[in-house]
Amino acid sequence: TRTALAAVFEEFVPDSGERRQLEGPLLQLLGFEDRSGAERGELFAAWRTFFERIAEAGPVVLVFEDLQWADEGLIDFIEDLLAWSRGRPIYIITLARPELLDRRPTWGAGQRGFTSLGLEPLGDEEMLELLNGLVPGLPDAAVRTIVARAEGVPLYAVETVRMLLNDGRIEEADGIYRPTGDLAELAVPETLHALIAARLDGLDAAERALLQDAAVIGLTFSGEALSAVSGVSPAEIEQRLRHLAQRELVVLEDDPRSPERGLYRFVQGLIKEVAYGMLARRDRRARHIAAARYFEAIGDDDLAGVLAEHYVEAYRAQPDGEEGAAVAAQARVALRAAAAHARGLGSPARALAYLQTAIEITAEPADELELRTDAGDAAVGAGRLEGASTHFERAVELATAQGADGARRRAIAALAHVFTEGRQEQARRLLTEALAEPGLTPDDEGYVDLAEAMATILMRSGDHAEAVRYCDQALPAAEAQQRTELTVELLITRGVSLSNRNRTIESLATLTGAMEIAERHNLPDPVFRAAINLSYAIEPEDPRAGLDAVRSALGRARRVGRRWAIRYLVGNACEAAIQMGDWDWSLEQIREASRDDDEAPERLWFGSMETQIAAARGMDVDERVAELRRLAEGFDDPQFRGLAVAAGVSAALASGRYRDVVERVLSIGPHAQGAVDNGPPQAYRGALRLGDANMIRRQLETYAGARRGRRTTADREAMEGGLAALEGRRADARARYLEALRLHRELDLPWMLAQTGLEATIAGAFEGSERQRLADETRVILERLGARPYLEELNRALGSRTAETGRGPDAGAGAGAGADERTSPNEALAPRRG
Repeated sequence: TRTALAAVFEEFVPDSGERRQLEGPLLQLLGFEDRSGAERGELFAAWRTFFERIAEAGPVVLVFEDLQWADEGLIDFIEDLLAWSRGRPIYIITLARPELLDRRPTWGAGQRGFTSLGLEPLGDEEMLELLNGLVPGLPDAAVRTIVARAEGVPLYAVETVRMLLNDGRIEEADGIYRPTGDLAELAVPETLHALIAARLDGLDAAERALLQDAAVIGLTFSGEALSAVSGVSPAEIEQRLRHLAQRELVVLEDDPRSPERGLYRFVQGLIKEVAYGMLARRDRRARHIAAARYFEAIGDDDLAGVLAEHYVEAYRAQPDGEEGAAVAAQARVALRAAAAHARGLGSPARALAYLQTAIEITAEPADELELRTDAGDAAVGAGRLEGASTHFERAVELATAQGADGARRRAIAALAHVFTEGRQEQARRLLTEALAEPGLTPDDEGYVDLAEAMATILMRSGDHAEAVRYCDQALPAAEAQQRTELTVELLITRGVSLSNRNRTIESLATLTGAMEIAERHNLPDPVFRAAINLSYAIEPEDPRAGLDAVRSALGRARRVGRRWAIRYLVGNACEAAIQMGDWDWSLEQIREASRDDDEAPERLWFGSMETQIAAARGMDVDERVAELRRLAEGFDDPQFRGLAVAAGVSAALASGRYRDVVERVLSIGPHAQGAVDNGPPQAYRGALRLGDANMIRRQLETYAGARRGRRTTADREAMEGGLAALEGRRADARARYLEALRLHRELDLPWMLAQTGLEATIAGAFEGSERQRLADETRVILERLGARPYLEELNRALGSRTAETGRGPDAGAGAGAGADERTSPNEALAPRRG
């Protein structure tokens, strides 16, 4: 160091006498000599002279970081340098927190050329740029987590990355950082904890305690709440908070647009965490209970969640002993109230979270049984079927152990309803065993729950006569027990089974009445289910009326957050809208409904419809179809399996794999009414293009079991028209297709009209100008929908010179062997024998 100092002197202080005068004070400044007897003025003069000599050769920049930690002598020297060396090109930068002003309130006052800059937190974009420069290749999810955690403070981001590297949760490989551990939860790095703790230790005891009390309340807090927790008067609270705001530890929210206007909040969440962590557990419990009592006294239902959180944290701080048990009991009461409030606001997922927390702090089996039942219901509403089955299975165990027969039967029925969505055989076995209980009668507690669940399973699996029998057996008991909601559910199940048995008028009357009763008694779930099944019952007659039946219910289901209802309502609405040619509207509904939801039923349901539209527009959807088939393998419900088949059929039809179309339809079999109603028309489309008259005959036989209505009549007429064309009955083919087209126009179903128009053109059912008019009408619809593969097929059918030719991938297989799947209309219509 002496050698380096000598080299600096040689360059900037040529006078040897001056050099001797400066050397001692500078060595003391560097910590190499002790000149405790030297006067401060002498030392300051020597140091100042040294920097002035350097400034004579060029501008000098002096940077002092964290000046708030500096001793008084250093601060005095900086002020001395500013005052006495103002004629020299010396630029001084000091970085300090607002705490410096507590020690030196006049810092910078009266100094010429003094400028103060407040450094605001960086925005998210700047933080992203910083992180990408610091650790290029860090996964997006990790970057977002760190940016959110740092809250605009670069040091926080840097230290968090260092912590993750030290912990082995991210590692570098070839210049790319990859996560090797869980990044969802990020603790405060020790380096940051020490830094923030040092800032808090620098406060006087009263202000530090106040900040700890505020940390108990939350990230934002009012002076009134802080007064209630701390016991300090409101006037004194305001005075201390102003000082803490000056030190940039808290800030007052004064944005008139903010709902938190007038509240204080911590400048950074990390400050709150460190302040909270400095509290002893006993102190945490006492303060959380004080906060809970304050919010309880307000009596605002909107604060139910906040109240519950404070009781829970009070319990977690010290869970042992009688006092801990008493706090746990208060917490459970508060959590159930918060769950009820969340359900009322349409947030079953939030209600589920509250109830699961209540279960965690419950020791009594009777309390757990009640909470498990409520949690299962909330999980169903949130669309979390796996979670629901877990809660109901545990409820069955608890009720059995307690000998609570009614509760056990109700829990079994609820569990069976969950199993209905994909595990129907398991549900049927469960219910069959429960209903075989010796001596069980319709008057016994829980019987009607079991019977209603069994009726639903039977209806969903196609055993409609038996479903009606169970409904008729359970309805008198349900009414006698004044179980209105269960009575309505039984009526809905009965109405659906009646529809599937082609007792249409009776079905519509039953479902309409059930919906009216549900509305009158304010039973939202039965209202949704009635609307879903009413649209299903109306659809064969009029898809547009079916859509109207679900529109209002869909809006309501979204408001109350019932995921299961949204899935079916959107599904029914979009099935109708696809026929009507409202494809873009359907995609909007699907994307809205599937947002932030990764449950398998939603992915299968919405993915199927989205894929059908994409395929019709000529997109490559084979990977999507494969994924849907994998999802469907997890369900034994024919309705769910049919969704994957429908997507595959649409993809195969649009890409010219007509044998695949037929085989996919046949793969599901007529086990569900949906397969009977929708499968044969699709198989016919493939068979027509293959010239397979025998297959169309088979599909017409199956379609005899379809529900009756104008839409299904139109499909049947089209199928008959195609068969007549293949058999050379031209006049009959024309008449059948004309009737199908008339019904599609009457029902205003453009997509169905376009498909029938295309098929009639392929079949050669019309000639001359009549054929051209139909082709023009079909073309307009297909162009509007963007159905490119079908436009190309129309061109080929019309003999366009630009039509593509070539053998289809399945050509030569099965019936119609030797025919190109994309053959010319005349070849396709040659009579065949299967």
